[in-house]
Amino acid sequence: MIARNLHRLLYFILLFALIVVSSLNISNSQEISSPISTQFEIFQKVLSFNRAKTTNSGTLILGVIYQSKFRPSLNVANDIERYFREKEVKVSGVSIQIQLIDLINIDLETAINQYGLSFAYIAPLKVYDISTIHKLLAPRKILTLTGIPSYCESNDVSVAIGTDAGKPQIILNRKSYIEEGADFSAQLLKLKFTRIIE
Repeated sequence: MIARNLHRLLYFILLFALIVVSSLNISNSQEISSPISTQFEIFQKVLSFNRAKTTNSGTLILGVIYQSKFRPSLNVANDIERYFREKEVKVSGVSIQIQLIDLINIDLETAINQYGLSFAYIAPLKVYDISTIHKLLAPRKILTLTGIPSYCESNDVSVAIGTDAGKPQIILNRKSYIEEGADFSAQLLKLKFTRIIE
C-alpha cells in the first residue's frame, strides 16, 4: 500500500513538473524580445525597403491581431495603440493608421475583408494556429509583422524584430514574404543585423 501511494505521489510530481515546463516554454516562445517603440522604428525602415508598396487612398492600414482575454496579447495591443497616439508613423512619407482586431470578438477573415489592411502585426496569441493567419493574408498580399521571432522562424510570419547579443535584429522569412507579395531590396537583405530564414 505504501509503495503504491509513493508511486502515485511520484507520478503526480512528474506530471506537475511537465506542466510547469510546458507552460514556461509556451510563455518564452510568446514573449516579444524588443520594446514596441524599438520594433516600430525598425519596421518603418524595413517597410521602406519593400519595392512592392501598397497604398489605400493615400494611407496604409496596419491591422493589430490580438486576443483581449490573453494578458500578454492585450498589453502589446495597448502599447501599439499608445505608440501610434504619440507618434506620427509613416513609410516613405505615407501615413500608417492602426486597426485593432480582437480575435475574441471578430472573425479574422471578416476583419480582413472589412478593414482593407496593408499590413498585419501579430501579437502573442494563445492556443491559436498562427499559420491560418498567413494562409488568409498571403493571397491578399498583406505583409505580416511580429515581435515574436518564433512566429517568423516557423514560416508563419514574414518579418520579426528579435535580438542578437542584446541588440535588435531584423528577421525575414523569405518564403513567407514572397508569398505575401513583398519585394525587399538587396540593401536591406545585406545589412549585418538582418537574418534571412530560407
